[in-house]
Amino acid sequence: MAPSSPVFISAGTVRRSGMDFVADQLFDGRKIRALTIVDNYSRQCIAIHVGQSLKAGDVVVVMNHLKSVDLAVPQRIQVDNGSEFISKALDLWAYDNGVTLDFSRPGKPTDNPFIESFNGSFRDECLNAHRSGGPVVFIVGRCP
Repeated sequence: MAPSSPVFISAGTVRRSGMDFVADQLFDGRKIRALTIVDNYSRQCIAIHVGQSLKAGDVVVVMNHLKSVDLAVPQRIQVDNGSEFISKALDLWAYDNGVTLDFSRPGKPTDNPFIESFNGSFRDECLNAHRSGGPVVFIVGRCP
């Protein structure tokens, strides 16, 4: 399975965002992961990137694409302590773009409530609906 192309919704100037991963499994047993990015003010999802194995470099690619589409990046991004978010690649990207990464406390998903809420809805309305025969609402393709 090839990496997907991010789905973007412009939310204007985003000051604070949340970022996290959702893991799931396809009907044939292959595992997928979705990187979700939510504007904490409008609570709109501004990016979903789906692939089988997403790494820190993929997070940076999505953020650079978001920057090229919206011509802006959030001032702060709330993330957990996953290996993709504590990586040198994302840290360098954040430094170069003047973005502060706010790390949640280990084991405290409530530190990043908007993305956790979105991920629950995404799982219920999209991933689980697809499994039961519902429509697919995200686009799978290749990143430019």
